Amino acid sequence: LSIGGEKLYKLARQGIEVKREPRRVTVRSIRLLQFQRYEAKIEVVCSKGTYIRTLCHDLGQALGCGGCMAALRRTRSGSFSVENARRIGELTRADRDTLLPADTLFSAAASLTLTAAQEKRCRCGNPFRTDAPDGETRFYSENGEFLAIGRVANGEAVTVKSFFEV
Repeated sequence: LSIGGEKLYKLARQGIEVKREPRRVTVRSIRLLQFQRYEAKIEVVCSKGTYIRTLCHDLGQALGCGGCMAALRRTRSGSFSVENARRIGELTRADRDTLLPADTLFSAAASLTLTAAQEKRCRCGNPFRTDAPDGETRFYSENGEFLAIGRVANGEAVTVKSFFEV
């Protein structure tokens, strides 16, 4: 999230607190893994957009003792889990054949093969018209290259994040 063009996490790291409107998130589970003196280690399964730092604060408020986050480790994001992860130093040239392509991260999103004109606009970061349905969409070139993840709304597609080489 951003406020006034500044990312909230950057402001938080600078110690700047910004008033934020509450937003709906889903916490599927919170599990207490360890409790020692004044520190709890918890496992949270939640929807994207959940701020764990805020969740820790809110839990502390509800318990009447205050709460803050000392450390965070993401163990899963979408269909990717830490069990399948590799450290960069462990990778070899042979691993290139076993690495998952970037577009698998967005496999739940619809896909759209762009015309040459749409591709040109996408590569320049410009919106383009499409008859694709609204929603998060993977953009591909006519030759099958994964270009970007984007959003389609009311017949207009915009790039959210590009993945092509410049």
